[in-house]
Amino acid sequence: MTVLVDGYISVINGRATLPQDCAKAVLERYRKTGLDFVKELRGSYTISICDDHRDTAYFITDRRRSRPMFSRQIEPGDICFSPEVRELLWVDDKPCPGLWAEAVVEFLILGASCDDHTLFSGITSFPQAAVMACSRSGLDEQRYWRIAFHEGREAGGEKELIEECHVLIKQAARRTLSAVHRPFLFLSGGVDSRILLGTLLEQDEPLPVVIYGTEDGDDFSIASTLAQRCNLDATKFSIPLKGLQDHFEAATLDADCRAETIDSPMASKLHRILGSEFGAFLNGDECFGWHSRGIENPAQLQPVDAIHAIGLRSLHEVGRLSDWLRPAARAHAGRFIDRTIADLVSRAGDVSPADLMDTMYYEQRMGNMLNAFTAQRLRYMDQARPFLDEDVVDFMGRIPVRYRYDKRLLRKLLDVCYPDLMEVPLATKDSIPVAKTYRRLFSQDAAMRGYVWSCLVEGLDDRLCELIDPERFKPFVKALLDGERLPGVRIPLWARIPGMHRFHKTTNEVSPVSLVLRIMQLNIYLASIRQVA
Repeated sequence: MTVLVDGYISVINGRATLPQDCAKAVLERYRKTGLDFVKELRGSYTISICDDHRDTAYFITDRRRSRPMFSRQIEPGDICFSPEVRELLWVDDKPCPGLWAEAVVEFLILGASCDDHTLFSGITSFPQAAVMACSRSGLDEQRYWRIAFHEGREAGGEKELIEECHVLIKQAARRTLSAVHRPFLFLSGGVDSRILLGTLLEQDEPLPVVIYGTEDGDDFSIASTLAQRCNLDATKFSIPLKGLQDHFEAATLDADCRAETIDSPMASKLHRILGSEFGAFLNGDECFGWHSRGIENPAQLQPVDAIHAIGLRSLHEVGRLSDWLRPAARAHAGRFIDRTIADLVSRAGDVSPADLMDTMYYEQRMGNMLNAFTAQRLRYMDQARPFLDEDVVDFMGRIPVRYRYDKRLLRKLLDVCYPDLMEVPLATKDSIPVAKTYRRLFSQDAAMRGYVWSCLVEGLDDRLCELIDPERFKPFVKALLDGERLPGVRIPLWARIPGMHRFHKTTNEVSPVSLVLRIMQLNIYLASIRQVA
C-alpha cells in the first residue's frame, strides 16, 4: 500500500499532525476506518492511496479543492491524472484533445471555468470533498461533504455569535501556523486580512507582512498605515504599470490558464521573489458575505443575483462577445451556458437567493476562480487561508443569513475585538490593474500596443479563429489600441423592424477590455502548447 500527500493536513482524528507525519497518519486511519477517515481531515491537500489488495487507487480532495487535480481518459481502463491540464494534453502518442468550444466561451465570460469543465474536451477537474476511486472498471466519484446553509437557524445572540466566530478563527490560525513553514501575511486594507492581523497579534505571532499594489487604489496605502500602527516591518512591492506585457506569458502559464491572471501579471514575479524567502502565505482572500451592491436587505435578492455575483452571465448579457462569435459557436455556447446556469441553481435545491449566493461562491467562484488564481503561487510556496478552515465554514453555514450578508458579522467582530484596527478606514479600491487601467495603458504605452497587436491581430490562433470571427474582432482591437471610437455591436435583422427593438435584450455586462485580455491569455496559452507539440 502506498500513500502520498500533497499539501498539509493540520488535524486528523481531532489531533494536530506534524507535516512529516501526514502520510503515516493517513495510512493508519485508512487501515482502521477505511475511507471514513476523510471526514476528520482539516487542511489543504490532495491524497492518493494505492491499495493493492483492492486493486484500486483513491484520490482524495479537500473540502475546498484548494489543490488542482485533473483526469483524462485515454481509452477504457486507461486514465491519466495530473495537477496541471497541460501535462495531460500530450500523453504517449495520443493526439492532443481539441478545444471545448462552449467551455472556452464560458471562460471568456467568467474569467474561469464552472464545475469540472476545462478548456479541452475529455479533460475534467476533480470536485471538492471527493473520493475518486480508480479501478479496472473506471473512475468512480463519491462526495463525502457538501456545503449547506440553514437559513433562519439562530445559533445564539449576536454577542455569542461574535465570540464563537472569534474562537474559530483563532483556532484556524493556530492550525495553519502549526502546519506550514516560514509563513507571512498578505495584508490588504480590507476586512479579512485585518481580522487575521488582529488574530495573529493577539496570539503573539508577529508574522512578516507583505503589501503590494499600484498607485491606482487605496488598499496599498491603507495596509501600509495598518502595519505602521502595529509596529510591523512590512515588505512592500509597488506594482509598476510599465512593461506589464513582459510578464503576460509567465502569468498565463503559472496558472495553467485556469483563471484570468493576465490582468495582474506582475503577481508571478512577486511570487517567485517571495518564494525564495518564505514557505507559505496566509491570505484572507474573499470570505463569505457579498457586498450589498446597493441591496441592503438580503430578502430582496433574486437567484440571478447569485449567478451574477460569481461573474457568470448568459451570452445575451455579453453582447460584445456575442458579436465577435461565429454564428454556430454563438448558438451552441449560448445553450451550453444557459444549461450550466440552470443546473447550478437546481442543484442547490430550494434555498434562499442569499444562501444560493454563498453556495455559488464556495463551489464555483472560490472552487474554480480563486483557487485557480492562488494555485499559481503553489509553484513557489504553500497557501493557507484560515477563513476557509473547515470549522469556520461550517459555522458560517449555520448562522443567520443577515450576518453573512455584506460580511456584517465579520465587521462587527472587528468593531468588538479589534477596535484599534478599525481606526484606519477600510479600503474601497483595489490596487491591482483593472480594465480601465489597461484602456489607459493601451493609449500611453507603445510597447504594450505593439504586443497586443502582434498577438491578437497578426497572430490570433487558428483554433480561436474557429470560434471568433476575425472580421468582427480585429477591427475592435485596432480601434481600442488606437483610441478610436469602438465599432458598434451588430443588431439582428429582425430587431431592426420598427417596434421590434423592444425585444432585443442583449447587454454588455462584461467589460470588453476584460474580454480582450482573456482572449489574449488564451492565445498565449495555445501558442505555448503548440511549441511543446
